[in-house]
Amino acid sequence: MHSLRLFFIDSFERGELGAKPVAAKEGEDAAADGQGSPEAVFAAWLHRQYLAYQAALLHLLGAHAPPRTQVAAFAALMECVRGERPGVFNNRLYHRLLSVLLRSEGAAPEVLGLLIAKFLNLADVRYFTLASIAKLAKQAKQAQQTQRAGGKRGACGAADAGSESEGEGEEEAEAEAGQVSAADLARTLHDILSNLEPTPPGMGGAAPLQPDTQQRAYGGSSGEEEEEEEASGGLRSWCGAAEVGIVAAANAGEGSRQRKRQRALLGSGGAEQQQQQRAKWANTKAQQRMYSDAWLAVLRMDLPEDVLKKVLAHMHDVIIPSLANPVLLADFLTAALDQGGLTGMLALHGIFTLVTRHGLEYPRFYARLYQLLTPEAFHAKHRARFFSLADAFLASGMVPAYTAGAFVKRLARLALGAPPAGALLALAFMHNLMRRHPATMQLLHRPPRGGLAGAAAEAAVAPAPAPQPLLPLPPHVTGAASAQQQKQQQPAANGTAHAGSEQRDAAKQPSGPVWQGQDVFDYSEPDPANSRALESSLWELEALRQHANPQVAAYCTVLDKDLRDRKKTSELDVSDLLASSYASLFAVEAGRRLKAVPTAFYRAPPERLFEAGGAGADWAGWVL
Repeated sequence: MHSLRLFFIDSFERGELGAKPVAAKEGEDAAADGQGSPEAVFAAWLHRQYLAYQAALLHLLGAHAPPRTQVAAFAALMECVRGERPGVFNNRLYHRLLSVLLRSEGAAPEVLGLLIAKFLNLADVRYFTLASIAKLAKQAKQAQQTQRAGGKRGACGAADAGSESEGEGEEEAEAEAGQVSAADLARTLHDILSNLEPTPPGMGGAAPLQPDTQQRAYGGSSGEEEEEEEASGGLRSWCGAAEVGIVAAANAGEGSRQRKRQRALLGSGGAEQQQQQRAKWANTKAQQRMYSDAWLAVLRMDLPEDVLKKVLAHMHDVIIPSLANPVLLADFLTAALDQGGLTGMLALHGIFTLVTRHGLEYPRFYARLYQLLTPEAFHAKHRARFFSLADAFLASGMVPAYTAGAFVKRLARLALGAPPAGALLALAFMHNLMRRHPATMQLLHRPPRGGLAGAAAEAAVAPAPAPQPLLPLPPHVTGAASAQQQKQQQPAANGTAHAGSEQRDAAKQPSGPVWQGQDVFDYSEPDPANSRALESSLWELEALRQHANPQVAAYCTVLDKDLRDRKKTSELDVSDLLASSYASLFAVEAGRRLKAVPTAFYRAPPERLFEAGGAGADWAGWVL
């Protein structure tokens, strides 16, 4: 393997083997007619052997060969990628290499580790790796859509409709046997992207590379190396074009006319400029755009649950700041938000970043956050991350009062059925929200209309009439008078009923539904604006004061202070309560030092929980 690699690379250097294939059939026919040269026939034969050598190396990568053999085959193929022409990267061969490496079950993980550790920090390898990732992700997405439509194509073997015909059959044949599943392919692509920086080392966030070739001259001087480093921007490349200074940054969006004009300018600019090659991988904007395209293509795949959570966990601080147009992630984040739970909260964090930093309009942000607050949130495995994000979203003082009141009421209602640690967390959230929004204090103390005197006057009103049946009853059941007597007594009855209805209306009008023992808060309403939270009261707080856990009952006193006084009150640190559990609460209670401990005195040690025959009917079948 190593000897053949050296032989073919030497053949390229001697000119016996060209990067473009020689028309072998024409050369053989010409030689048979006596008109062709033996050099053409030899070149055609040598190129066929070179292609067979590449196919054999690719087969070793996809087969279940020993890891040492696969690493050697990968190294030989990488030498072929850069050895065909000086300073030129063979991206077609490299894409075939990556296609086999990433989609074959027999590929050794040592090869992927070598790619990530040694080659991905090179500008040209990085650029074409991102291009191949985007293409493979699109093919996998098309294959998934075909499978849903009832097609028979493999999970990862669908060919791109717009791909070139040359080499397409070979690529499909190489990836035909032993393909990985779409989920495993998504994991591999995510692992590669997570090990890549937004820009290659040496490029940073500088402007696109524009080397000053007019000031560079042959002959070598003391500052020649510094000029080359400045021209290449400190880039490192596998093909060697950046190190020797024969590459110039191509415009990421230039068309054919611009390329022709550039070639004309280079043709009239001297031999030094003619040797310069324009490459997109040397352009900062092109690198960033390809990085964005690769991420977007991978995120359009059907990601498994573990990859989805990893992506969402680093969405706000790694992925969004690195993309050229982060607003394109809105559809992906909205689809993830519909899953609810921790996944929905992480997706909402990404949407929050897009809204606050990138101008995304998402008016239903707090409505979606409101819907994520469910009883399951207090029992989730990652509730600490869930509520820490919720605290960050609700930290703004610009939240409307009716929205803050809806969150306070929903948390209070959830605290009634939450575990003790969840009830403590809900009380801390309620305290902070009510301190940030003083308008919600009316939930704690809503005086009767007209003051206490008005409430006493309402209590002196005549008692309400007897309840009426839902359906009218016949006269012989109710014992009513005859129809004639009913007609005679009808005017008086109407007058009495009218007077009674006026009294009931007068009694209802000043008090409202809150004072009738009814809670107007609609817990099932998904929109906090329509929940009527500010018309209600925190009666749940009184229920929590009677909680079975003494720590929850004692913690309710945090809401007894005047939260409108900013100098005497401060927000509670919810981070201390995020890790609370039954074990931590029990440890706190067990470690408490008591001044007086009640003791139990028994004349004889008890042998059972209940007296004999005292609870036999209630505990039938139990031995107590």
